[in-house]
Amino acid sequence: MKDSLSYSKGETKIYYTFHNSDRRYCSPEWYAGFIGALGELNRTDIQSTGMCFGDVTSYPSISHNNGRSVDTMYLSNFEDEKRKY
Repeated sequence: MKDSLSYSKGETKIYYTFHNSDRRYCSPEWYAGFIGALGELNRTDIQSTGMCFGDVTSYPSISHNNGRSVDTMYLSNFEDEKRKY
């Protein structure tokens, strides 16, 4: 994954940065899904705390092997946080 993404066109905003993580790998399909979800959220403050390492492990997280999930920092607004899922 790129270390960060900053895209804005019209009303669409797709932004993320990593926060304290070296788990920056995922498959192209999962990365595309993550980017699509960011486009739906339309926010500029999403911070990821990782997916998986290049060898597809994800320690200390046991649920993100193979880069099939992405951790993000919680949003301050509960309604926006629910939209992430």
